[in-house]
Amino acid sequence: MEHSDNICKKEAARLLKISPSSFYRLIQKGELKPPFQIGGRSFYSLKEITAYNITRQQTRGFQKQRKVIKNVNKTQ
Repeated sequence: MEHSDNICKKEAARLLKISPSSFYRLIQKGELKPPFQIGGRSFYSLKEITAYNITRQQTRGFQKQRKVIKNVNKTQ
C-alpha cells in the first residue's frame, strides 16, 4: 500500500512550527496554496509544505555579520 503525502491543517502547522491560525493567515496572504478537498475534509500536500519551509528558512532576514573590531583600548 502506498503512503499518501496528504496532511491536515493541524499537522501542516506543526511542521512549520506555527499555530493553525497563523497557518490560515499564510493561506489568506497567498504564501501557501489553499487546501484541496477529499471526502469533505481539507488536506495539504506534504511536499508543498516542506518546500515552503525550506524556502522560508533560506530567506530569513539574517543580517550580515558586523566586522569585529580588535585591539580596542578599554578605559577604566
